[in-house]
Amino acid sequence: MIKFDYLANSSVEVRQTVCKRIEIKMLEFNLFKSSRMNIDPFQCRSLKISSWIYIILLFLSIIILSIFICLDISIENKIIKNPSLNSIKYLQKEYSSSIKCPCNQISIRHNTFISILPEFHPICKSLLISDEWINALSIPSSYSRRDLSNDIFLEGSKFFLTLKSFCIMRKTIVLDELFIFNQSLLINNELLTENELIY
Repeated sequence: MIKFDYLANSSVEVRQTVCKRIEIKMLEFNLFKSSRMNIDPFQCRSLKISSWIYIILLFLSIIILSIFICLDISIENKIIKNPSLNSIKYLQKEYSSSIKCPCNQISIRHNTFISILPEFHPICKSLLISDEWINALSIPSSYSRRDLSNDIFLEGSKFFLTLKSFCIMRKTIVLDELFIFNQSLLINNELLTENELIY
């Protein structure tokens, strides 16, 4: 039993001695030894601190580099020639931030990919602005104006003639602008998403 206590005490002493030596070595650790170290205590302390900063930074650099290598994010470039509309939509959905789709042709007329059919007010397509209706509303020469003072025949033809001219003018303006729009070019060097094209 006495021997056992002695061995336990000696292993504790050995452990303490090793810890003391490690502590002393760490306190005296200096990678940047200088001839002035023995003379200047401040210089000695500065060099020891510099050594520890160097070791810590080296250790952190190795950790960061290891993490970067482990997370190895590889960038893979794939070229797809003449992709279909479905594959373009899929790729834009999955890789919206990194997809690049250069155009073979940087300008294209609007009428090649968009079709606009204007709809006019139903009155502009009705019989109310037809020549037959307007002529039917004209006052016959056999009636006197005094007899038709409260009748539509008095001012009706003028009203529907004005309405007809508004419809013709509106139709002409819309169709002219539509022609100009269809002939104008969309210029872009990369493929646009539907949202970019609409807005």
